[in-house]
Amino acid sequence: MGIICGDFNLPNVNWHNNVSGVSLSGTVNDNVKAIGDVYRFLDFSQNNSIRNQAGSLLDLVFTSEIDIVVDTSTDSLVMPDKYHPPLNITYSMPDVPPQLDDQHSFRNFNYADYNSIINILSTINWESEFNNLGIEAAASRLQTILITLIEQYVPVHTFRRSTFPKWVTLKLKNLIIDKKIAHKKLKQFGTMHYRHRFSFLRAQVKLE
Repeated sequence: MGIICGDFNLPNVNWHNNVSGVSLSGTVNDNVKAIGDVYRFLDFSQNNSIRNQAGSLLDLVFTSEIDIVVDTSTDSLVMPDKYHPPLNITYSMPDVPPQLDDQHSFRNFNYADYNSIINILSTINWESEFNNLGIEAAASRLQTILITLIEQYVPVHTFRRSTFPKWVTLKLKNLIIDKKIAHKKLKQFGTMHYRHRFSFLRAQVKLE
């Protein structure tokens, strides 16, 4: 859920929500249109209809949720301003928040091949790519290019919830894993080399 609210200082603009998103009427200049385009692109709605004493709507509440109520608050932290009536924003959170899956796949951007991505992007003739395309078509074309590069050069990793207690540090985890590997080799080969390695790692874990 996302909520963006504040004083946009657009007294002569009327905000409407419909199936196509936020729409505007009244005094609409390029700056106002740009604001509307941004929130329409994000699929946000404008939910405040509480006008001030002058009949203007200066404070806007944009949100990605439709199940939200904005009304006049009976309490305020500071003396109410006649141009900015205090607002009460109510949203009912789910009883049980979504839990992170114990195991799922994701694109790991920490291991992306950014050199290849940059090289490919630098060779694209952007003027030719967007020639004779409208805004929507150009945005769709750009999105297709980026998604294709992500699929090719950003590896898919699998997240697994750790079985270690939360207090175990990364250094300690690595030591425990190294000790288990050394112990396995000790049981397999039984050489003095692995006995020495196993004893060293066991002492390190105890020190931690």
